[in-house]
This record gives sequence, structure tokens and C-alpha cells, in this order.
Amino acid sequence: MSLNQLHGLKFESKILEALGLGSHKGKPTDVFDIPLVTTTRTAGSVKVSKESESSGRTTIYLSDACRVWAWPRILEFQAPKESLLAHPTIRLIIGLYTQAPDWKEVHTVYDLSLELTPHTCAALYGEVALDEVFAFHTGIREEFFPNHLEAVAWAAETLKRLTPRMGCLKLNRKIDSKGQRRLQCTATLDDLHALAHSPVPHKTEFMGIPLPFIIPGKEREFRLPAC
Repeated sequence: MSLNQLHGLKFESKILEALGLGSHKGKPTDVFDIPLVTTTRTAGSVKVSKESESSGRTTIYLSDACRVWAWPRILEFQAPKESLLAHPTIRLIIGLYTQAPDWKEVHTVYDLSLELTPHTCAALYGEVALDEVFAFHTGIREEFFPNHLEAVAWAAETLKRLTPRMGCLKLNRKIDSKGQRRLQCTATLDDLHALAHSPVPHKTEFMGIPLPFIIPGKEREFRLPAC
């Protein structure tokens, strides 16, 4: 596991403990950080992001694109129709931090509930279907493009074709010469907050956790994508 991921896991552990899920042992392949509650058709994800200090539009990294695009289908399959909510719901708990030299100060927590109605799904996914995302994810693998530069070129053409049809969620390829071949997605915090049934963000405490709090960790390091 990279150092870039450790601060996210520390934040996730703190949140799950506050939710009474401290004993929940998730796996890297799990779609949701917060397990499904079938009676409310709700599952969730926990993310922590650096607050934007320049543009004012904070980007939330939602990880694997195929999993995110599959949210509605997975919840429809796993949660009973006779539950309390007509539509399944994604709960996104998002922490915002500012960076000090050796630590991150988490100062605000958003607790967003996105009811996956047809309107919300259209706003999130636009006109890009799950099978298109899966084909993109599969197409950048090494068995199709052993040379990473060929994979980068193919991904660029695919993004050019898909981008005009995307909604709030934006696809991002991660391809380099060291074997990284991933398709992830992001959204701005403003866009997610606008779609959610959510109270105001928490700035003094969240679920008994005093805010702000410190997570050890230096500035996140990003590898430049191959070009």
C-alpha cells in the first residue's frame, strides 16, 4: 500500500469506529466502505480530500470508476424492494483537510446522502453507461496494450469521445510505465453537495469526534501520468 493511501485509511477507520463499525473488516475489493443496511437500502463510502486553496472547487476522488458506475445496479440487486425507501441511497462521508508539513488537519466533515433516483443518476453519470466504463477499464490493460504509451493514446481518444456525455462524475485514467493501469473517477464537492439530501457540514464535531483533528502524513505525492 502506498503512503498516499495511508491517511485515507486512518480517516476511514476513525469514521467507522464512530459509526459503531470499528470491528468491520473491509477488503480492498469491497464496493462500499460502509456496509449495506437492507432496511433503508443504504450503503456508503468514506473519503478524505485536501481542501482547494486556489480554485475553490474541491475535487473528491471516488476511486474505481466501474464500482462507482455500478452503485445503482449493485444496490438494486442486494437490497429488497419492500424496504423503507423507494430508491437506494449512497452515503458519502467526506472529510476536508489542510496540509501542514508533517500532518493533515481535518477541519470539516460532510455527511451526504444521495438517493439514486433517475434524476440523480442522470446528473451523476450523464449518458455514459456502465458497459462503456467497463470497456474503457478493460481496454487499457496490458494484454491489449503492452506498451503503456499506446494505452495512453487509446485512453485519450476514448476520453475525447466520452467526455461530452459525462455528468458530474469525470473519468480519469492512471497509466504509467511501471504497470499502473487504472480507471478512476472524480466529482467536485459542490456538485455532490448540490445533489444530496444533507445538513450543513460539520465543523465542531462529527458523531462524537471533535473537529478539527490531526492525521499524521506529509503532502500527498502524485506521479505524473505518462505522456
